[in-house]
Amino acid sequence: MVTEINATQVDTQDKLTDQVYHYDVTDKVFEKASRYEDRRIEKEELPVEYDYPYDDSHFFYLDL
Repeated sequence: MVTEINATQVDTQDKLTDQVYHYDVTDKVFEKASRYEDRRIEKEELPVEYDYPYDDSHFFYLDL
């Protein structure tokens, strides 16, 4: 989704990255969203069969 929006809606000079990041306030971890999902599964907060779609409203992207 981010890649598509960047390609079709964002000016080249405004594009940061196609990666999605998440900040975990509890664990104070800033990470790629995919790693966040892996960590949640590891912590058994989500079952292994957890699948998309999910509420991604707390994700954002940032180029570091």
